[in-house]
Amino acid sequence: MFSNLDEETRAKAQEIMEKERAGTITREEAQTQLAELGVELPGGGEGGQPPQEGENMFSNLDEETRTKAQEIMEKERSGTITREEAQAQLTELGIEFPGGNRPE
Repeated sequence: MFSNLDEETRAKAQEIMEKERAGTITREEAQTQLAELGVELPGGGEGGQPPQEGENMFSNLDEETRTKAQEIMEKERSGTITREEAQAQLTELGIEFPGGNRPE
């Protein structure tokens, strides 16, 4: 997601996204902080908001699989399961990520 940024800016952007995922800042705060770095998140979510993690990346799945994948992602966001556990569960559903890693 931040591959076109220099290393310092990418590190700051990833830190902001981690804070948002952890719930220590809101999505709006994350967007504001990213904008201050000159980073704009892709549009396409509700009301012009960027898509929540998992929304568009699962658009090619059937409804049942997409629902299961979104439930897994929500468990990860809430801290119920780790990123590694989420990735393993998604892989069991047949969802593979480029390079074997979940997108940031």
